[in-house]
Amino acid sequence: MGSDARLADLDDGALARRVAEAGRAPDSAAEAELYRRLAPRVRLYGLRHLRDRQAAADLAQQVLLMTLERLRAGEVREPAKIASFVLGASRMT
Repeated sequence: MGSDARLADLDDGALARRVAEAGRAPDSAAEAELYRRLAPRVRLYGLRHLRDRQAAADLAQQVLLMTLERLRAGEVREPAKIASFVLGASRMT
């Protein structure tokens, strides 16, 4: 529980950096926390633009999977701006 409490104290950018620094050996706890925080935002974006709950859920899953893969590969230039990255990916998807 202590580790989870510490993750909850980190901002989105710090979590994204932690995922990126873990590289190919995933930090599952940090990834889960980042997903938990960002998925509702992507779903709301999807609902607003797609007007379909299932399509919005699919969008969230697709965008966040791609985001985690990019973070692991070190392909996100500014992890501190992860929310902006995710919103942009949502638009493009």
